[in-house]
Amino acid sequence: MFNVSEAGVRAASVFRAGMIASTIGALSACGGGSSGGVASTPSPPSFTSFSSVAPGTTATVNGSTREGSYTSTNSGNTVLVNSVSGVTTGSGSVQFSTDASRLSTGLKLTGSQSSVSFQPGDGSTGVNLANMGLPGANLQISANNQNLAIYASPYTLGYDYQSFGVWATGLGTGSGKIGAISVGAATSGGSVPTSGTATFNGYAGGIVAMQGQPGYEALASAHFVADFQARSLAISTTNSMIYDVATGQSGLAGNLNFSGTLNYAAGSNNLTGTLATSSALGLSGPSSAQFFGPQATEVGGTFYLTNATNSIWYIGAFGGK
Repeated sequence: MFNVSEAGVRAASVFRAGMIASTIGALSACGGGSSGGVASTPSPPSFTSFSSVAPGTTATVNGSTREGSYTSTNSGNTVLVNSVSGVTTGSGSVQFSTDASRLSTGLKLTGSQSSVSFQPGDGSTGVNLANMGLPGANLQISANNQNLAIYASPYTLGYDYQSFGVWATGLGTGSGKIGAISVGAATSGGSVPTSGTATFNGYAGGIVAMQGQPGYEALASAHFVADFQARSLAISTTNSMIYDVATGQSGLAGNLNFSGTLNYAAGSNNLTGTLATSSALGLSGPSSAQFFGPQATEVGGTFYLTNATNSIWYIGAFGGK
């Protein structure tokens, strides 16, 4: 079992950071033709819900990202993280394909700075991470071991309006990108309730690394309480765990549990605030989120936490219903 000590993140794995990006989407458009004889393809319809996506199709849904660069140094078979920098927010999308049983058959994540793709016949492999407490979570690794993704099916989790994830590129090459994404059908600002409270439960996940050490995939249970009159969302995570790709082992990492409150303006659906760990790791940083669904029935967002010396990094995303 691995532990995250108060002095930092202890690691012994190859840095192959991951993502929990779900199979997300909107129906792909069918090709069409114009009256002038010039073929055209209309834009796909806007994503409204996972339940409206037909099984056995390829679909795309848009969202927001938090993405940056990292550098690393090889030490034998281990890739040690040197730095993480240039983390910015942007836009992105997830494209996925499913079979008739809604099992994923293809996945592509596109962010503002990078993208990863795992498709049938490309040699990519998968590892089931259900032992970390997230049903349907699977780690996807590219054939050259340079890119990976951890995704969780919204159909398994019961999400209908949003999902989320993180990914990494350039593993073992000395530098690459890490990112997090939250996607779905955002609630319009005018449709966010203005009174009452609501509780959401779900998951958070991301990439955590300490300078001079490898990185881990991290997963946690997430709890959210919205106060619509105060226009606030309280966030807390519990049962944080880390996963070692090289050994396949996982363990508790309670020092990575974080909490905080996000706020938003009247008539808006753009939540922002600061999250922080409750341990001596001393991680804190910005987070942004949105409500999803016609009546704010789900919530999702991204975060980026560091310590005072910028030597520990935790970038990730969350979602709940």
